[in-house]
Amino acid sequence: MTVEAEVQEIVGPFAFTVGEDDTLILSATEPAVDKGDDVLVTGIVRSFVVADAVETVP
Repeated sequence: MTVEAEVQEIVGPFAFTVGEDDTLILSATEPAVDKGDDVLVTGIVRSFVVADAVETVP
């Protein structure tokens, strides 16, 4: 899926939110974005489960 939206919040070095619904974007590399930037994001959409994410962090 591809989404064009404005960066709402920088969550961390590899994560930020976009759009009015604060869609969380996770990146394998550190993106060069700032709050308010317009971005075009392409990726796989899936549900985010905190417990699953914690299991994958070393």
